[in-house]
Amino acid sequence: MTNVFGTNLVTVDGDDITTGQTAIADSGQTQITTATGPLTHGIFIVVKDDVGFYVGDDAVEATTGVKVSLNNPLFVPIKDPSSLYAVNDSSGDKTLTFIMY
Repeated sequence: MTNVFGTNLVTVDGDDITTGQTAIADSGQTQITTATGPLTHGIFIVVKDDVGFYVGDDAVEATTGVKVSLNNPLFVPIKDPSSLYAVNDSSGDKTLTFIMY
């Protein structure tokens, strides 16, 4: 038997899809979502503003996170999305969007 967990080969009910936006501060780590899941696939993170974000754990910095920017989205196959944080690389709050399932 093939294990297809975490792939798009497993359908998702519309009620299981959550979308959102989070203002990411320029002054430290911001939790992307407080939702704890569990997710069946993961979270797809997309940048709304023309700015770079760095995604990681609660100690993420520009030097340690995975960069997400316009035309460079990020999919994280994770069960608990509340463990993801982000920082932005510009001044002022910027918006990060996500869809998770």
